[in-house]
Amino acid sequence: MPKPKGVNPVSLENLQPGSEPRHGEPKRPRNVSVTDTGWRCLKQQAQSRGLSLAEFLELIGRGQLKVQDPA
Repeated sequence: MPKPKGVNPVSLENLQPGSEPRHGEPKRPRNVSVTDTGWRCLKQQAQSRGLSLAEFLELIGRGQLKVQDPA
């Protein structure tokens, strides 16, 4: 049985009518293909930082969150 989706409070704030987009432009749906393990790990990394997965990926894409190679 699939795990129910969590609700990130920041995501709910962003959905309020009249709210300004967090990064000065609206987000659009995108598609990525990753393994189940990769997806799970991405979600865990986002959650450990108090971020939604969308915001986690946004910050990486904008260069505001650095990803390091394993030592």
